[in-house]
Amino acid sequence: EYIINEGRIYIKLEDNILNIYQILIASFINTSNYFIPELFIQVKGIQTIEEDEINNNYTYVSIVDYIKDYINEYDMISDNDKVLVGLSGGADSVCLLRILRWIGVEVYAVHINHELRGAEADGDEEFCRELCSKLNVPFSAYHRDIKAYALEKGLTVEEAGRQVRYDAFRKYAVEKQATKI
Repeated sequence: EYIINEGRIYIKLEDNILNIYQILIASFINTSNYFIPELFIQVKGIQTIEEDEINNNYTYVSIVDYIKDYINEYDMISDNDKVLVGLSGGADSVCLLRILRWIGVEVYAVHINHELRGAEADGDEEFCRELCSKLNVPFSAYHRDIKAYALEKGLTVEEAGRQVRYDAFRKYAVEKQATKI
């Protein structure tokens, strides 16, 4: 359940915040406006950070502030960290990239093209490249024929894809001097 009022989106939170946010991000994923809306979530048991003008029965907090506070509380990312994001183009990785960028984390993106889906995979790569350009995030793409690699190594396609992704992430983390992946 959500309400839009004066450019703000208010959500009555019952479930996992990231699942709800990913649904909203997915609705913006194919638009030309690469932005995070001013999004507020209702959180039980948190002191009032911002009252909803529509219904004072709920306490709302900016989802970006909520995530930033969570990251700080558990010391997940330090001020000097550089984070490498594996960017597939799906809702999860797009959401992660946007939020990290939004809260001021230095980020780099790498997209792995497994060469399994032809033009569709190339389209995913192009989407990621354009998104990073609009967000001013350094972008790298890595290509590997996963089927051939799987045959060569005696792996399933899934195992080969995972192995290639992890190897590429480590390579680019060293290259970009990223401290987190």
